[in-house]
Amino acid sequence: MKKKVFLLAAVMTAFLCQGVKSQSGANDSTFNPVYQGFDPGTGADGSIRTIAIQSDGKILIGGGFTNYNASAINYIARLSSTGSLDATFIPGTGANNFVRKINIQTDGKILVCGDFTTFNGSSFNRIVRLTSTGSVDSGFNPGTGANVNIRTSAIKTDGKILIGGEFTLFNGTTRNYFARLNSDGSLDTTCVTCAGANDGVRSTAIQADGKIIIGGYYTFFNGSEINRIARLNSDGSLDDTFDPGMGADAGITSVALQSDGKILVAGDFTSFNGTALYRVARVNANGSLDATFLPDTGANNIVYALGLQSDGKILIAGDFDTVNGVARKHVARLNSNGTLDASFDPGSGTDFTVMDLKVQSNGKILIGGSFTTYNGSTANHIARLNSDGTLDASFDMGTGTDGSIRTITIQSDAKILIGGAFTTYNGTTRNRIARLNSDGTVDATFDPASGPASSVYSSAIQSDGKILIGGLFSTYNGTSVVRLARINSDGSLDGGFNPGTGANNVVYSISLQSDGRIIIGGIFTTYHSIARNRIARVIDVTIVGTPEYTRENDIELYPNPTGGQIVLSSENGLKHADIKLFDAGGRLIKTIKNISEAKCTIDISNQSDGLYFIEVIGQDNVTRLKVMKN
Repeated sequence: MKKKVFLLAAVMTAFLCQGVKSQSGANDSTFNPVYQGFDPGTGADGSIRTIAIQSDGKILIGGGFTNYNASAINYIARLSSTGSLDATFIPGTGANNFVRKINIQTDGKILVCGDFTTFNGSSFNRIVRLTSTGSVDSGFNPGTGANVNIRTSAIKTDGKILIGGEFTLFNGTTRNYFARLNSDGSLDTTCVTCAGANDGVRSTAIQADGKIIIGGYYTFFNGSEINRIARLNSDGSLDDTFDPGMGADAGITSVALQSDGKILVAGDFTSFNGTALYRVARVNANGSLDATFLPDTGANNIVYALGLQSDGKILIAGDFDTVNGVARKHVARLNSNGTLDASFDPGSGTDFTVMDLKVQSNGKILIGGSFTTYNGSTANHIARLNSDGTLDASFDMGTGTDGSIRTITIQSDAKILIGGAFTTYNGTTRNRIARLNSDGTVDATFDPASGPASSVYSSAIQSDGKILIGGLFSTYNGTSVVRLARINSDGSLDGGFNPGTGANNVVYSISLQSDGRIIIGGIFTTYHSIARNRIARVIDVTIVGTPEYTRENDIELYPNPTGGQIVLSSENGLKHADIKLFDAGGRLIKTIKNISEAKCTIDISNQSDGLYFIEVIGQDNVTRLKVMKN
């Protein structure tokens, strides 16, 4: 027999009764914990999971019951303000399983969510809307609804409905655990929070054609199911010509592009599109698995980094200790077909994880991580290897760093940028970022002062020598720059790069487009307070507007800041030019083609306040400006 539940009367007592103690502090024997005006009788015969109170005082309850006060009523009921069953609420046979959430709309209609698949005999998968009398509202059509339970819901002021639970599909469209619906029950496909990736992006790479490869832990992108690797078009949309099938069965932490267009992926997966492949695989340019890449049993634990040699051989690094059944502690080299390269022998390897590696132009290999030895020799978090895997004794890192190294980037002059969680390098203070000379000694010309306030996870070097860093930090040398910053070649912060409020969580990856735009990936969901789920494109604009106007390449922009109207003016710079307007997150808002006049007006009055970027694309150059709307 189900345990009877007498919940409602007890819930209300603390708010309706007073005088638990007398003024002297003694227990007040006159206090009665049961509100005498509320009598549920025998109450519900099963659990009550949700309660909603109407404006007229009537009470809706939902849960696991099938009777209330000895009257049959399945999983949902309405009570009068005194606790008796309201006979004017007639849900028919009701739900066929648990009701977990009830919301009352402003028009009195009732949204019901839970585990059920039918309501009053009709198919309604986990969500239904009722009229105020309990009948099904025919104006609400969720289609096939959710494929698994809905645990919670909320109604926005604009009438749209947010739902969360254990589902992965809504009306046949991928929506992992969260979705937004229109007021008629249909899926809101414009849902900003449903855009982008549903889990972390750990690695990005940009193809020669401008398309973007992203690898990570996500299982859908822009509402389409795609497991952990995808290719995006240059506008950020999913490239449907790239089809990895079932993709990877676990996270992808690194991607690398071969010169022949094939793509290497590494991570924690044990299969790719149903084929057993342990933590490293190669796919063709169309996303299909490359059957000529045969790594046998692969690595026995996660691979964090990939490196490509000019001869086609492939370096891998991570937390593994065997590759293809052969001892290889945390670093190994594969032949171009995926088999283990026996000519690369790291000996006993590192004692702890290798997080990143880079191949120098001379064939030597830099590794960084949390290790403190390499093949029995002291190597605190960084080492350089010869092409055969032996330790390069000519690389003088001294005592190395006092904390882990997460990212290594090699400059065009062969100097080495390192980032991570350290605060010193060979006894010299260098907070979480440092630059080394090619021989491993600290580069004294690069001084970040107090540097980033927390770990650096990613870095990239622009063609002008400036350095982008991403990570967990929120300040650089005392200045607020949240998880993305640009620094000058001497280590000082570049004040011309303004990320605004930045990313709201870690930036794991930075890639540079040929046009100077910046692709960032991570576990963030906003950039500069604009919704961007785990991947964003940032525009590199260094021109700072004055309170009146901005001028660059003979193009004048005014007023700046603006209340809505922007004027661009130039005698020659606008002729036959195209103009593009972007928001702070890099989203293209407006394009104006082939300007024929010397002056052009752009209306952004319907856009939110904030920072915007303008590109004037002429026949011979591109001029970038920024404007603030307030």
